Amino acid sequence: MYKKILLYLLALFTQFEYTYAAVIKFTQDAEVEDLANRQKNSIKVGQTMGFSKDSIYLIQMDKKAPMILVSANASVQDIEVTGYPLTDVVALNTQKEVDQLLSGIIVEINTIQNLARRQQFNLATQRLEDLQRRHPNVHSLSFLKASILYVSGKRSDAEFLLKEVLKKYPNNTEGQKLLEEIQRK
Repeated sequence: MYKKILLYLLALFTQFEYTYAAVIKFTQDAEVEDLANRQKNSIKVGQTMGFSKDSIYLIQMDKKAPMILVSANASVQDIEVTGYPLTDVVALNTQKEVDQLLSGIIVEINTIQNLARRQQFNLATQRLEDLQRRHPNVHSLSFLKASILYVSGKRSDAEFLLKEVLKKYPNNTEGQKLLEEIQRK
């Protein structure tokens, strides 16, 4: 299990660099492991290291994301290794996860709204309840449910749900407008 977690963390937080360099210069102390030969070296800031086209290097620096350097083709160019701050890598991966999650929710909401437009209220409600189980903290889904209940003719159920949800989120103006509309009729 620990091996899986470590591999997962490496996949999330490791930056892969493909390089054409023959010499690597370090901007801070680093631990370098030649993964092909299983040799480890400690490199001090400002030191350089020869780069073999036959090796893959794991480079670890304090407070930086681990890097894996892979040669595409050795040449005479030099590179300087600075590393990526861990906070940047974590933020980038977290933002990607948030973007993917949000995109999935939006697609599902659009599908639910299309089902409701086609008056497939039972299927729309089922999909919405499934989405709510997976994302219980997305309170706007409760307002969507209330609107589906209302347009499907279940006015009293919609009114009851809106009153309950508005107790928790009284500043939701769209929810308030829908409740006012239901109460007018």
